[in-house]
Amino acid sequence: MRQLIEGRSDVQVVVDSLTNRDIALAVWLLIALAAMLFTKSIRVTLGPLLKHALVWQISVRVLLMVAYIVLVIMVERRFKLWDLSLLKDTVIWFCGTALVLFGRSVNAGDKPRFFRNVVIDNLKLTVIIEFIVSTYVFPLWVELLLVPLIFLLAALAAVAGIQKEKKYEPTRKLLNRALAVVGIYITLHAIFGAVADFKNFANVVNLKDLVLAPILSIALLPFIYALALQSVYEQIFLRIDHFGQNKDKGFSRFAKRQVLLACNVRLGKAGRFLKRSAARLAFIESNTEMLAHMRAFKVNEEETA
Repeated sequence: MRQLIEGRSDVQVVVDSLTNRDIALAVWLLIALAAMLFTKSIRVTLGPLLKHALVWQISVRVLLMVAYIVLVIMVERRFKLWDLSLLKDTVIWFCGTALVLFGRSVNAGDKPRFFRNVVIDNLKLTVIIEFIVSTYVFPLWVELLLVPLIFLLAALAAVAGIQKEKKYEPTRKLLNRALAVVGIYITLHAIFGAVADFKNFANVVNLKDLVLAPILSIALLPFIYALALQSVYEQIFLRIDHFGQNKDKGFSRFAKRQVLLACNVRLGKAGRFLKRSAARLAFIESNTEMLAHMRAFKVNEEETA
């Protein structure tokens, strides 16, 4: 359990926020990292992988997202909604939810309910259950055994799931049932622990911890929206530049301006233009035809509204 203790140093605050599960995960991650670094066949591939992962276009966007999140945290800290005891959970949230949203932003324009679903997911009862499960953990030696066990079962279940032969079906079902049993046991253990320790569980510190991920996720949505909008316009403009190479001088600039005027900051509309109308730019030869094309797009939008 996380306790509010006055007079601790910053390092102590962060260390005290770690649970046995966090420590077990850290131990196994360090072991896995050491194994990769000492395995030559894996080590030689890390450089090229990092090179592809850290291309400047992605790196700049990630750094901008980090800056945005830091700004959000500064606002939260101003209103006493964030302190150093939440640093570990913030890092976990960033490495999980934030980076997932970052990756999914590329296709957000194709999913009308994308942002609504993110908000709904962060307001579900499962958020409370996940928090309880991450708070009431087992002794360290149990967690050290549990982490690799769950990973092994999940990996085997994933491998069995992609096998097309029917002979693997019983194995897949058995592994999924084993994962379900382990998951149910961990959940029940945590819930019973919270009930038995309700006086310590129901405090301001845990409340801050509980609402941290939902607040950060929802606060990140404007940035993800801007990122998704930029991604859609980037794809549209690349097509305009490609198709406009052999056309009238200034056509590309005119076409981009018309698309911006028609779609402006509406992600859904820009996404529909990319999906339904951008390919037709190859057959447009002049500014007049571009205007006619945009008028047809606007009429279609009104008819399908």
